[in-house]
Amino acid sequence: MTTALTTITLTDVDFRELISAQHDGDATTCRDLTDTSGIPVVRAGTLTPEVSDLVQLITRSRGTFMAQRCDSEALLDDVWLWSGGNGIISAVKRRGGDFVLTAAPATDIYRTVIDAVALQARPRPLDDGPTVKVGQKDLTGATDGENGAEAARAAQRILGETIRKIHPGIADSLTAGEMEHVTVYSEFKGVRGPVKSSQLFLDTPAGILMHATSGMRFMPRHHLTAVPAWAVWEEIVKLLPRPEDFVRWSREVA
Repeated sequence: MTTALTTITLTDVDFRELISAQHDGDATTCRDLTDTSGIPVVRAGTLTPEVSDLVQLITRSRGTFMAQRCDSEALLDDVWLWSGGNGIISAVKRRGGDFVLTAAPATDIYRTVIDAVALQARPRPLDDGPTVKVGQKDLTGATDGENGAEAARAAQRILGETIRKIHPGIADSLTAGEMEHVTVYSEFKGVRGPVKSSQLFLDTPAGILMHATSGMRFMPRHHLTAVPAWAVWEEIVKLLPRPEDFVRWSREVA
């Protein structure tokens, strides 16, 4: 008798090949794969019985959530989450290692996302603080490591001087290079209509800055606001499927 697994571990390459392949039930275009402990995942174009239910939480999902945490030099945490009528599955890559895929009931979605965002308690403000307008070039430079860590830190110092007028403590953290930025993205079709949105926040030891845009879609103005940790979570919850979405999806797969 085959026991269905609730967790497997894949290398980065194997994980991306699995989710990029085409799937039809247990049939898949993915090459043969084995998890890092030797468990067979794909054999001869077919998902193995041990992992079929787990992988189909991805292939039959109704929603996708992603969270990435980066510093000036590299991607630190990379978390994917799929939601559907049979529950959720997360794929977590921590600090450059393999992806750990874990199946869970839909009721675990909030705990899973809290872990994915890895947001810690921060000092004041307890309520939303003032907002400052920032240049797109400075914001992009501070959160984009493609030009190298030194270029990113230089942009963070510039951003820090802009922020100083609303939060000197966060400004000091930015100029010292003590910043990680987190991007979350969500897409699903729920009871209340489709959701497709993302959120960026800058996390420093002295506090958190939330990003927002205003104005025209093709010429947006960028703003940063000092916010408490609970305000970040409040915005992220808006990006997640609601209980009624899971109920509807479960009825559709029944």
